[in-house]
Amino acid sequence: MTIPALGLGGSELGGLRTDQIISEADASATYREAWACDIRYFDTAPMYGDGLGERRLGQLLQGQPRDSFFISTKVGKYGWPGQQFNYRFDATLESIDKSLERLGTSRLDVVFIHDIDPYSHGPDNWKFRFEEAMTGAYPALCRLKSEGIIRAVGVGVNSCEVCIECMRAGDFDVFMLAGKYTLLNQSALRELLPLCERTGVSVIAAAPFNSGILASGGHPEARYEEAPANAEVVRKVLEIEAICDEFGVSLGAAALQLPIGHPSVAAVVPGPRSAEQIRCVCRWFEERIPPEFWTAMKQAQLLAEYVPTPEHH
Repeated sequence: MTIPALGLGGSELGGLRTDQIISEADASATYREAWACDIRYFDTAPMYGDGLGERRLGQLLQGQPRDSFFISTKVGKYGWPGQQFNYRFDATLESIDKSLERLGTSRLDVVFIHDIDPYSHGPDNWKFRFEEAMTGAYPALCRLKSEGIIRAVGVGVNSCEVCIECMRAGDFDVFMLAGKYTLLNQSALRELLPLCERTGVSVIAAAPFNSGILASGGHPEARYEEAPANAEVVRKVLEIEAICDEFGVSLGAAALQLPIGHPSVAAVVPGPRSAEQIRCVCRWFEERIPPEFWTAMKQAQLLAEYVPTPEHH
């Protein structure tokens, strides 16, 4: 199965942030604009708005031929505005049934086990949750895959180390990795991506803008990794922007396109929250970036020499 290289992450449209709920009309307009811009890969999760995200996506897809789009959703993380976790076998099967109903479909292309990492569970408790997922959610999803209800089994986290642990513990098809293979952070290149390349596991690069700074630029209010960007990060982004200006490249285009330069990265998935942002993302994704831009980035030591760039893919 080949997933389209540009996807739409549904966290913002689904109500991940309870203080920034997007109206039904605006969410619908954004999804319609994505479809009009030929985006055909949509990621969501039951945790987004306690099912609201899946219902909103399902409304867009009603009436469209099932083979004309790709859906990924998640299991294990629920609740709104609070969070509850349940990675057990029966809970996973129940979660998939509810997701299928909300999305209005009979099958899913990818299902990710959601956030089995220290960031979500703490440095000690995450190992308990990891074990729960490997003995519960993972075999449940494998069973559903054998039945044709889902096509690929994955894990969605923001930790390279957890992905590597998952590869040791099971036979996963794909990882959704948030914020760890971007223009600012290529930590996935140290071990995870070479391992994926050797074993044929795919990676979907989520959060390519690192919470916003790689879309908005290095201004004082910019956010990086869900927090205000520190001076060092802002300085680096300003240096990247200077090279972008030199070559007439949009910062957002460089941020979106870098991840797909790696042969194991199947798609990049930003999380726009408006029709205007959708149009911007699509324009950036199609923007032509000259090879000399990437050369200049490496000469300025803003990218390491070994980072694969899109012209090599």
